Amino acid sequence: MSIHHELRRLAVDPGPGELEEENGDANLVAIAAFRYALIRPALDPSLTARQRGMIVRRLAEKEHVDPCGDRVRFSRPTLDRWIRAWRRDGFEGLIPDRHRTPGTVLQVADALRDALPDICAPQIAEALRRLYGWAPSERTLQRHLAALVDGDHRPPR
Repeated sequence: MSIHHELRRLAVDPGPGELEEENGDANLVAIAAFRYALIRPALDPSLTARQRGMIVRRLAEKEHVDPCGDRVRFSRPTLDRWIRAWRRDGFEGLIPDRHRTPGTVLQVADALRDALPDICAPQIAEALRRLYGWAPSERTLQRHLAALVDGDHRPPR
């Protein structure tokens, strides 16, 4: 089933209890587990700073497959931030902030708008809530979609 077909189904004909809040939390935990698995080699306390730096540089040079199956790359500063978060807060530190809007969520919003040109921000937000267990604010979606119409493809701040 194509993403456009699935998004249309979610936006137009959502099933009862589909993809509830718990799934959103499960997705966040899956992302944290992915981050941990990625940085784990660099967490060895016996490593020197130089050895750790080499590991992180190698990780930053490679493509990785994220929990959604997408091929992604992470910058060295991002990997360093995750290592610091692990040291400071353990696994909890690797769980993404629910209030940051990941680019993939905005890409799904774009795909929804492409599939259903007449769909409005509140409907997109509802479809995203069903899909991810949460959604950015309607205003964030409105700003993002307006920026796309204006030809500005940068994500909202």
